[in-house]
Amino acid sequence: MAAAENAIVFTHHPLYYHDLADEGHFSEHPEVAFCFDKYLANEVFADHDNILAAVNGHTHIADHTMYQDVPYFTVNAFNEERPGHTDPNGSFAVLDASRSRVKRLSHPHGEFDKVDTVDYPAGDQEVALGGTFGPIHDGHRQMFRRAFEVGDVFIGLTSDELSSRTRHTDRPVPSFEERSEALADELDRFAEMYDRDYVIKPLDEPMGYVTTDQHITHLIVSPETFSRGEQVNEARLENGLEPLALEIVDPVLADDGKRISSTRLVNGEIDEHGNILNDDS
Repeated sequence: MAAAENAIVFTHHPLYYHDLADEGHFSEHPEVAFCFDKYLANEVFADHDNILAAVNGHTHIADHTMYQDVPYFTVNAFNEERPGHTDPNGSFAVLDASRSRVKRLSHPHGEFDKVDTVDYPAGDQEVALGGTFGPIHDGHRQMFRRAFEVGDVFIGLTSDELSSRTRHTDRPVPSFEERSEALADELDRFAEMYDRDYVIKPLDEPMGYVTTDQHITHLIVSPETFSRGEQVNEARLENGLEPLALEIVDPVLADDGKRISSTRLVNGEIDEHGNILNDDS
């Protein structure tokens, strides 16, 4: 589904039920508060998977809910048209929407220093991360765990040719087949734990498919690779795609306070959990 096909539906009357107890007029006249054919509208929503959110006003209160996997927002009126409320209250809201999240930022009474934030997931979350993953260690596992917490996972596994090009230090790297099998063994555990799906794709270029795949919504990065994530998003924008949400995962440290890395494992300094094997101190 292309990003341009996504939709936010704006209506005057609410398309869902919400409490009217705090609203002076509509609490006494609930029959005029809601859209009379809201159930028909929601049947239409159910037939489409591209509705990011529904937004309405009318009841002069701020409310929100998740209904049938769609976030619904009622936005307060800028002008209070109720008995006893003759002056504008200055309230307004901003909706920040993407395929991955829908966030409503409300400013009650026009005060910018008072922000009510409501954040909902929108649609399917599909998370990408890439690497050589050979050998696998607890730093990788922390990245896997965060990815599966967010959604289904796409792993870009460097090809044999790319893995040799991207090494900062020269060291032996297992073959793509060996790394792919070991990676699948690890991912199977997390996929079962979080009830998610995953796919492993060969990565022939450093950025690869994440710059062109319209279904991906998130990218796992470390503080060191955050700038690469920004480059990915610039490339996606050039390709007419939405930028990815960058999920930063901090590295796992070994017992000596240094980050766990595959290079340190291969050199025999530490094991996969960061225990020191070669302590010369």
